[in-house]
Amino acid sequence: MRALASKLGVTEPALYRHYEGRDALLAEVAVRGFQRFGEVMRDELRATTSPLDGVSRFCRGYVRYAAANRGWFRLTFSREISEGPHAAALFAARLGDVENARQELLGLLGQALPAGDSRAADLYRLIWGTAHGLAFLVVERVFQLVKTDEERIAAADDAIALLVESLSARLGGPARSRP
Repeated sequence: MRALASKLGVTEPALYRHYEGRDALLAEVAVRGFQRFGEVMRDELRATTSPLDGVSRFCRGYVRYAAANRGWFRLTFSREISEGPHAAALFAARLGDVENARQELLGLLGQALPAGDSRAADLYRLIWGTAHGLAFLVVERVFQLVKTDEERIAAADDAIALLVESLSARLGGPARSRP
């Protein structure tokens, strides 16, 4: 809190005039980060040219946002915040643009699946888990055999490309273009 107050050019007690405490301030940072994250993800998905391009954009956008906002990523997905006293506010923030992005990706996945196939939600969990896991590996700098952030992001991009290629093969070749 002291470092934050110093960076903002205010005294530490001044921070508490606006927030009831450390947890409330951290929750606000997490909420605002989620709102921005949702906007970024929504913009990525709106620029897609096909369902599989949407998967690639979703994953790459997720990893890059986390890498550019390491502190936010660590904070937001920490147990302290996600299960703390302000968890409801954080969950509510996820329901905005983040939920819209999730719904858009589900729609794209539905387009890629054969008629009557109901695996879009399962595919979304696979894609989200992959993106989140890769983001964690980049943020925490735990990729083996690479030394720079650029190399970590490139390794994540390679893994995302493999996921998209695998999905393409599993779904029967190139996915239909988005209408």
